[in-house]
Amino acid sequence: MPLDGIVISALVNELNETLEFGKIDKVHQPEDDEIVIVVRKFRNQHRVLLSVNNNYQQVCITDKKRENPTKPPMFCMLLRKYLLGGKILEVKQHEFDRIIIFRIESRDDLGKTTINNLVVELTGKHSNIMLVNTETNIIVDCIKRVPEHVSHVRQVLPNIPYSEQPMVKSNLFDIDFPEFMEEINKENKDQQIFKFLYTKYQGISPTIAREVLVRANLFEDIYFSELDHDQMYTLWQTIDWLRKLVTHHKFQPNIIYDGKNQSVDFSSILLKRFSGDAYKTVVKTSMSHAIESFYYQKSRENKYRQKSMNLRKVLSTRLNRLYKKMQKLKEDLYYAENSEIYKIKGELLIANLHTLSKGMSETKVINYYEPDAPEISIHLDLRLSPSENAQRYFKKYNKLKKALSEVKHQMIEAKHEIDYLENVMTAIDTTIEAQNLDAIRDELVEQGYLKKRPKKSGKKVSKRILPLEYKSTQGFRILVGRNNVENDYLTLKYASNSDTWLHTKIIPGSHVVVRAEGKEIPLETLEEAAKIAVWHSKARESENVPVDFTQIKNVKKPHGAKPGMVIYSTNQTLYVTALEEEIVKLLNKK
Repeated sequence: MPLDGIVISALVNELNETLEFGKIDKVHQPEDDEIVIVVRKFRNQHRVLLSVNNNYQQVCITDKKRENPTKPPMFCMLLRKYLLGGKILEVKQHEFDRIIIFRIESRDDLGKTTINNLVVELTGKHSNIMLVNTETNIIVDCIKRVPEHVSHVRQVLPNIPYSEQPMVKSNLFDIDFPEFMEEINKENKDQQIFKFLYTKYQGISPTIAREVLVRANLFEDIYFSELDHDQMYTLWQTIDWLRKLVTHHKFQPNIIYDGKNQSVDFSSILLKRFSGDAYKTVVKTSMSHAIESFYYQKSRENKYRQKSMNLRKVLSTRLNRLYKKMQKLKEDLYYAENSEIYKIKGELLIANLHTLSKGMSETKVINYYEPDAPEISIHLDLRLSPSENAQRYFKKYNKLKKALSEVKHQMIEAKHEIDYLENVMTAIDTTIEAQNLDAIRDELVEQGYLKKRPKKSGKKVSKRILPLEYKSTQGFRILVGRNNVENDYLTLKYASNSDTWLHTKIIPGSHVVVRAEGKEIPLETLEEAAKIAVWHSKARESENVPVDFTQIKNVKKPHGAKPGMVIYSTNQTLYVTALEEEIVKLLNKK
């Protein structure tokens, strides 16, 4: 967990510098587990987010405004009663744990000065926000009430004494080297050092425990039993370095990203264990900025996954039905196209009526319609006369003949729908924006695949998302539709007749347009645009993917076609492979 005691120490130091003696102007509760406090200091307003969300526990100064409910929750109303107009005297960390305490001085209804502690415990599933009267040590109220039937160890309820969470870990700042060695000797030496550090001491996360080992030039999975005395002392010196760094507030807030530019961790110190080529460390201006940026991206990714999962489920269900329907239609088509055999059997029965009688189950006759006149077996219905059996085959022939055109029509419709839904699925797979998923959802609602959600009063209508823009190495604008509605807009309305249109050949993907702007588009730019088309298609991971290109004037939309579905002519084909690093470079040139 990145939100460890060292991060909290850096954050508290920062909050003290920014908020000390600031006045609380507003209190909001945008979510059940979030509080936003607006603090005014020297004509500047600072919005402080306190979140005990199970996935995104955090405290930080934020610039992002959150939508508040029309009616404030009870806990929000209580905080307004006790804290509005109050002055923040101090922000402190409880020992070296993940507990932040805001000491706030305010006046009650009778004008008496009181001091309350707003306690924020960022301790995993037990996280909570509590208002505690410092004079009586009584909990005024809390954002999460914990009665006895939920926890026998510690109850958190209004009007009961505030008790700190039971401490099972030691404070690393209270020991010296002999005491450190003594604690190690008490433990089983056949255990990994990093596990000992983060399970024994407050505020030490697994990441920091491993970092200590790296900086002590030890393997991350090494055991105590493998260390000699000199190595043990080096380990202690590294721990002491960490303690001094925290004591003297030598923090460097940062976020670590992997090769795909996804955030993997954050810290208040530079982490040597993430210094390889596989990672990139970005130093932030403040601890608040690092925390907010990290959790904001994680929140977006989580919301995106949830939204995309729901859409994928709907599309997968519909596509599976269509695949089964198409398979059945192919079987029907096979019988319909081979219906001539039933006509032949009927005529052969008519020609051989004199040899047949009612009650026969099968007959063998000469098939005069074949060149070598082979013998053919014909199944008969015992209940019917020979003439009625012949009419039965004629009826079956006529039925299949009539069904042939209908089966072909249904297959065309099913194929169009499959192509459309696969295109939508590809748009979901290649997008990383939750807002774009909203546009895709709106499209599916319009097409009747999803039910329309009731509109929330006062909710703003989202603006149209403009097509994604790249720029070629030769300066040409390359535009990409991220969903079928954008594809239609880009191809049929925005682009000019002289622009070049690209799409992966017979593969679901986005429409791509290279803007000519009166110039001749060079082959190098077309190849880059083709790679972008592959990157935004179902064939992203494939090699030598065929991409068709033609001028916009050759692209048409059939009457009644679904969004994003077009036909084109006079096209040429390029074969390219899309590499992520090349695509990212083109996007960054925008």
